Amino acid sequence: MRLRLEKCSNLERLDVGSGCIGAVTSSSSLEDLGIENCPKLVSFPFTLFPSLVKLSLWVCPQLEWPKEGSGGFPSSLKEFEIGNCPGLLACQNKWDLHACTSLTDLRIQDESFEFVDYKGGLLPPNLKKLNYKEVVPSSL
Repeated sequence: MRLRLEKCSNLERLDVGSGCIGAVTSSSSLEDLGIENCPKLVSFPFTLFPSLVKLSLWVCPQLEWPKEGSGGFPSSLKEFEIGNCPGLLACQNKWDLHACTSLTDLRIQDESFEFVDYKGGLLPPNLKKLNYKEVVPSSL
């Protein structure tokens, strides 16, 4: 199952208790989730999508990493792409990527992102593709 949330200007959090999000999470069959241009989105329940294979997060400036003890990426995640989500990118040291043994494709695109020093085994062990692009701000 695939779900795309785009240009949801008033979406602040995914409420898994009701509506289509509740139906998707209760079925545990969501494999591909894309969230784009949701400027007010603050929280995302990573652990509620145990079958997630691909996650795309673009232009969600308020999005933050879940609180301590809320879990991280699902173990099934193979592809993760992110861009222009400064709140989430600032917490990259909490991503626990080395524990994502299924992750094979990581794409990061951002104008202010600074890669953490991943020497010492912090990258996923089965990573095959790492794509990092520093985007030049359009104001230049």
